[in-house]
Amino acid sequence: DLEKSRDELSKTVLSAKEEAQKFTSQIDEIDKVLRKLDTEYEETDRLWNQCQLNIQSSLIQLEQWKNQLKQYGYEKPLEVTPEEVGKIEAVLKMLRFEFERIEAVNQLALSHYAEQIARYKELSLRMNELEREKQAIIKFMEEIESKKRKVFLEAFEKINQNLQRYFSKLTGGGTATLKLENPEDPFAGGIDMIVQFPNKPSIVVSGASGGERSVAAVAFLFAIKEFTPAAFYIMDEVDAHLDAFHVSKLADLLLEESEKTQFIIITLKPEMVNKAQKVYGVYGRNGVSNVVSAKFLEVQS
Repeated sequence: DLEKSRDELSKTVLSAKEEAQKFTSQIDEIDKVLRKLDTEYEETDRLWNQCQLNIQSSLIQLEQWKNQLKQYGYEKPLEVTPEEVGKIEAVLKMLRFEFERIEAVNQLALSHYAEQIARYKELSLRMNELEREKQAIIKFMEEIESKKRKVFLEAFEKINQNLQRYFSKLTGGGTATLKLENPEDPFAGGIDMIVQFPNKPSIVVSGASGGERSVAAVAFLFAIKEFTPAAFYIMDEVDAHLDAFHVSKLADLLLEESEKTQFIIITLKPEMVNKAQKVYGVYGRNGVSNVVSAKFLEVQS
């Protein structure tokens, strides 16, 4: 009986050992799983903390960007679609790629930039100063042009009036007037003279005969003389192309004007000589010029 009991007890112990070994293996497996879970927990906790730090950093960066957007006038949050986000990410990727291709940065670039900015400001100030000077010069030139135009038109009008008066005296009632080719811009065109001799139609002086042009020229000379008078005048055969009628009219006009100024006339026309206040004759003998007075001429005549 004892032997039988011992055998049964041995079997029971062996079975208990096998059962204990089985539980030990299970416990080891559970410990292994627990260690793995601990490792995963630690990694997850680390990632969680890192995410929290990233979130805080992103919030700070987001606040900075919001402040920058406010400086550019964007008060409200921007609405961005997923498609736009994708486009922006593509642009950022391209920019990062381009940035990586850039070679080493020149360390003196900042100082050079500051120098160029200072130079730019200096040149800008100088350019503004030159622009002000340019505008002042333009204004001055415009004032000069305005005054020049005013003075010219005033002189033109006075000479025109003088021409009408002297032409009437020289022709016995004719008319003459000056006409601007370009009244809007007098200095961009010339001046025409329209004349009308007694009992004749009006014509441009360039289409008149030689004698008529001479009369018009003499009248114009007297018109200018009246505008800018001088102490005396010398006229060399001014009556050369005038007929007797107009020579006589010119002599009368010279006699009338001699009360205001002196005229020295070189002439071969008796109509002019007969109305002169003083006559000198000049002739050559043996290569020498000789002058005779009016008394000598009167005796010879």
